[in-house]
Amino acid sequence: MKIIKSRVSGKKQALWAAAAALWLLILAAVLILTATRVVNAQARRVPVYGVARGDRSIALTFNCAWGDETTDGVLRLLRKNGVRVTFFIVGTFAREYLESVKKIANAGHEQGNHSMRHKDPTLLKSAEIRADIEECNALIKTLTGVSPKLYRAPSGAYDNKTI
Repeated sequence: MKIIKSRVSGKKQALWAAAAALWLLILAAVLILTATRVVNAQARRVPVYGVARGDRSIALTFNCAWGDETTDGVLRLLRKNGVRVTFFIVGTFAREYLESVKKIANAGHEQGNHSMRHKDPTLLKSAEIRADIEECNALIKTLTGVSPKLYRAPSGAYDNKTI
């Protein structure tokens, strides 16, 4: 009987040792992945999300991408309250709603570039990103007389290549 008990006890010990080894492997993998993410995050360039200011100002922005049903109402509300904002304009929107883009500019609001066709820039080559931005800038400048100084990547998707 002692032999049987020691075999059972040995099997339990082996299972516990295997479980402990598996747990340690998982923990090591998590630590390695976390360390890799930290290194990658530190290497990733970050665009401007905020600027330190001494006053209590904020920047309000709108994306113009899909339709202009609310543009006139938004412009009226902004004018009524004396507020200036930045509209990030997609080139395809500007082509379809060129009068709305002109109204935005004539109301004194800034126009930013939100890409020509709203494609994810992380999936494009550097030359394609540059061409997309330049085409949208040229279109906005043609409509408003002012070339955008700001760019907002579609869906917030960006990488070092995009920046």
